Amino acid sequence: MAKISCFFVSERNINGAEQDTWIAMIIAITAAVPFVLIYARIMKLYQNCDLFDIALSVFGNISGRIIILLFVLYSILLASLVFRNFSEFVQIAIMPETPQLAVLILLSAVSAYIAFKGIQGLGKWCAIALPVTVFIVGLTIIICLPVMDFSNILPVMKNDFKTITNAATSLFSFPYGETVLFLSLASSVRKKDSPYKIYLLGLIFAGILLLITFLRNLFVLDVPTLKSHLFPSYSTMRIVRIGAFLTRLDASITSNFYLGGFLKISVCILGSAIGAAKLFNIKSYKTAVIPISIISVALSYFIFNNVMKMFVNAFIAYRYYSAVFQIILPLIIWIGAEIKAKKARAALNPGGEE
Repeated sequence: MAKISCFFVSERNINGAEQDTWIAMIIAITAAVPFVLIYARIMKLYQNCDLFDIALSVFGNISGRIIILLFVLYSILLASLVFRNFSEFVQIAIMPETPQLAVLILLSAVSAYIAFKGIQGLGKWCAIALPVTVFIVGLTIIICLPVMDFSNILPVMKNDFKTITNAATSLFSFPYGETVLFLSLASSVRKKDSPYKIYLLGLIFAGILLLITFLRNLFVLDVPTLKSHLFPSYSTMRIVRIGAFLTRLDASITSNFYLGGFLKISVCILGSAIGAAKLFNIKSYKTAVIPISIISVALSYFIFNNVMKMFVNAFIAYRYYSAVFQIILPLIIWIGAEIKAKKARAALNPGGEE
């Protein structure tokens, strides 16, 4: 879920934490650890069940369906936000004359196809996207080394701790807290696979990737330049030249954007489709994929009037309402699941015998 955030992490925190954003990243990763362990614990308690099955099992038909509805709406809202981020990037950086609606329709068609294929489709896409993303990030770092100014990180702790923690809060909500949506796909995890390992390794990998990406941008572009660009990774590679021929290295960033963007949108659509199928007693989640894709595109097209309003929502307001889905509801589900699991164990062993 974090790949697409490589292209937004700088612009949303550089205005506050500036060169100290790397400290905010470390704080955010550390703060995310206990919560991803909670997500993993929920998966462990209810193996072969997804988030929606767990909600129904723990809280019953009425309360469980309310929780399902909330997470479906959250997934759709997040998908619409990523759709708009994606279309703004294409229009601003690549094809300014192309209507956003045309871009959104193309994006939704590809993402819906991946979601329609289910967890197998996501797995195949990730098998391509992950190594390509890592390779491109590594390659761009090597290419940028001659033009890097490592003094751009100084002075360390220029900003006060409140400013840095404020940036860390935003980073927690986007992207680390969004891994809660993987609970909607939890039924696909094999029993022999440890959910703790899955979540922790994913968190550490995403954190390192985002940290390296930010530092690359900071060392190539100084703080004022970073603050003036909406898409710093793209801007970083546009100014790098190798000889007289290899000058448009920004294409590598664009490919990463596509790979990560399709993956994140597909997870949101698939998760919300599975939830909608449970909510409305639909036999197959595939029936809900196309309608949810259409709703997400419509929301992304009409919900924001301009790119600046999109960034204000995505990078300021989002951290407040996302806390309901990333912190509050998971805590409630976890506590309820622990209580029910304890009662189930007591019923199986009424005498307390080992």
